[in-house]
Amino acid sequence: MTPEQRKLLDELEPEHHLSLDSKRKVWRVYAYGTTHQFTANKLGGIETAKAVALAFRDSLPAEALELKKPLLAQARSKAVGVSKQTKPNGELYWRAKWIELDPSDPLGQRTINKYKNFSIKKYGDKEAYNMAVKYRERVIFELGVVGGN
Repeated sequence: MTPEQRKLLDELEPEHHLSLDSKRKVWRVYAYGTTHQFTANKLGGIETAKAVALAFRDSLPAEALELKKPLLAQARSKAVGVSKQTKPNGELYWRAKWIELDPSDPLGQRTINKYKNFSIKKYGDKEAYNMAVKYRERVIFELGVVGGN
């Protein structure tokens, strides 16, 4: 994006393609038809997370920002418990997520969120997605997991 385009965009909407989930303390950038998350806890605070998110957004070409929020559904998985995620450095991955009963809870009422990531950079988008789906299916089957997404 040219400096002129960036200046115009900032004048019109300073936080274009950027939103804050204040409950989770996460800044999100919408680009390439997906969501890129920048977590305050991992980045040392909400303002630092915002600065990193803005720097990430500003480093993107204009066409990356043309894919707006409504198209996010197209980037999501059709498989329950599998989603595309972004690391703070911008690297994309598919995440398999499930919920297990907490073994330290004698009443068996608490659960633990578990997940495994599959790098798109390492495996490619389609293969990383397939690996996440298969891994989650295997965990559900082998471990008798409660479920979850």
